[in-house]
Amino acid sequence: YKHMANLILWNCLNLGHYPIRAAGPHQLAGWLISQGYTVKVIDFCHLLSTKELEEITSKHIDSSTIAVGVSSTFWDVVHGLELPKEKQFAEPQWVQDGRQRVQSKFPNLKWLLGGANSTSSNLKYNWTIMHGHAEDQLLKFMDEHTSISLQRRIFDIKNLGACFKDDLGIQSSEVLPIELSRGCQFTCKFCRYPLLGKKKNTYLRDFSLTEHELIENYQRYGTTRYFFLDDTVNESDEKIVAMADMAQRLPFKLEWIGYNRLDLIGSKPHTI
Repeated sequence: YKHMANLILWNCLNLGHYPIRAAGPHQLAGWLISQGYTVKVIDFCHLLSTKELEEITSKHIDSSTIAVGVSSTFWDVVHGLELPKEKQFAEPQWVQDGRQRVQSKFPNLKWLLGGANSTSSNLKYNWTIMHGHAEDQLLKFMDEHTSISLQRRIFDIKNLGACFKDDLGIQSSEVLPIELSRGCQFTCKFCRYPLLGKKKNTYLRDFSLTEHELIENYQRYGTTRYFFLDDTVNESDEKIVAMADMAQRLPFKLEWIGYNRLDLIGSKPHTI
């Protein structure tokens, strides 16, 4: 499937033999597409040969392509330990080899790096770094490099739309990630997450949008299983009731996993 893209995103979640699509690049793509850009996400990049990665990437590059972005959160960071220390880099070998091949063919492309490992001190290449949650920063970058001067609205998780597209080859057996909120109402002392102490229910995605995406994914791909990317799925009775009501309305049996607080399950057994 071939279409040219303003931005190409390399995605990976390296858990050995269990290939999973990380959500971040897809959400960034969905956000930028809603703002008028064309974006192509290439999944499972760490499982592709350098030749395959270069060929797939090249299919989506033309004069309108601005950059290739790489998600670092789930790339393998323990590779190459058998190498001399001066040759160990944060970028895994597939990133190094893939970038070298694509960059030699398209030397004018910008290269962006986001995710948890983007601040590493031993990066081999120079990158434009996208810090933290990148929706607004990445949109600003794209606007600056296309001379677009529109008044943009700030990204708000409450209005998050569907992000998975038809050109991804999604199989019905896959477990897809989906973000239900961004933040946490709790302030646990052991936690260093930056979005703590949020006012209750102010950082939740609109459940009607979540329900619409679940139904759309079921109709398009046959998806019934999800990772709920929430800091605490079972944080409040109201949220659990809304999720349970939504699950009852769906035209399929919803299966999901997510982060839940065991103490809340114990103190509120009616929520089970």
